Amino acid sequence: MKRLFLMFCLVHSLPCVPPGLKVPLWHQGTISVPSVPEWKQNFTVQFDLSSAFTGLSNLKIRMDIPAGLTLVEGEQLVSIDEMNSSTTIQLSWEVRAEREIDGLPIRVTLELDTPEKELEKEARELYSQEPSHQMEQLVRFIRTFRSRSQSYYSKPLFIYETEGTLEAKPLLFRKKVLFDGHDSPFLMYALNPLNQKEEQKALKMTRQFESFYEKLRVDPEARLLFEKNNPGGFRRMIEDHSYQTYQIAISRFQRKEFKSCDQILQKLTATLMTEAEFSYDFFLTIQNLRALTWIGRKKNESARSALITSVRTAPQSSVRHYLEYNLAVLYKIENNPAKMNHHLIESLKINPGFTLAKELQR
Repeated sequence: MKRLFLMFCLVHSLPCVPPGLKVPLWHQGTISVPSVPEWKQNFTVQFDLSSAFTGLSNLKIRMDIPAGLTLVEGEQLVSIDEMNSSTTIQLSWEVRAEREIDGLPIRVTLELDTPEKELEKEARELYSQEPSHQMEQLVRFIRTFRSRSQSYYSKPLFIYETEGTLEAKPLLFRKKVLFDGHDSPFLMYALNPLNQKEEQKALKMTRQFESFYEKLRVDPEARLLFEKNNPGGFRRMIEDHSYQTYQIAISRFQRKEFKSCDQILQKLTATLMTEAEFSYDFFLTIQNLRALTWIGRKKNESARSALITSVRTAPQSSVRHYLEYNLAVLYKIENNPAKMNHHLIESLKINPGFTLAKELQR
């Protein structure tokens, strides 16, 4: 392709040049949420706007929120006549989430006059050493701009009944689990449970994988050959098998077949422990569900031991705060407020927007 382009340039006597020069940056905006937003709590949205080499005129700044959010304080549309060069302004709004928000964005639209003359002047100074034909190409482009310019900014929000987060997370423990006689829920990561037919099909697939996995385990050369011919394929198979097995376990848990659920997860744990690379987040997710099966069988001491060991094994895990919270619930059941508060504090260190932990703390 590169040769064809060079031949085209030679035949048609066109200059062979790199991509065109960029329009000088004349303003910059950033939308942010300074603290972790929480469900049914007011939080602040900020918009910072900076001017560069020229002043800005006739600004219209509009903030739009998705359904489920309420504007508590601040004007949705803000007008500013003039803004000097090399300055920054900050606008803020108070917003409240009345329902869960799963990735829907807050949007800010900026409309203002286009400083065509100032842009052309800055371009000529900035690119004075660049080829003249590139400079003229950029100037011609600037002169096509409309008299009013628009810029758009957005910030996705993740606000759930259990917690708020500043970014999307692959593993969210949103399923509450209440055992008989207790008023504080435990948390778990839940996939949709399978019906009987789906579960039988999934079991067949997991058994096929386990048979294939065992053959590769006892024959390292065969595994090396498989990985060579399928780069990354074996790891994807392990991940698919792990999630499918977890889904089977969830189905058993929902039917209160706690012992069977634990046996399935114990086998999966043994498989993952033999692998050099596995997700600590998902490993803790599995151990958390195992702990809940023991609580369901009135084996709270075993559950507590498993949760403590798990959080110590993976101190950097992004799901550790859920296990810390579940430990706090266990200690509440055992009427140990000191240890309950200790684990709630640990969970809130990881995610200050952990609403459920704050409710238990109160």
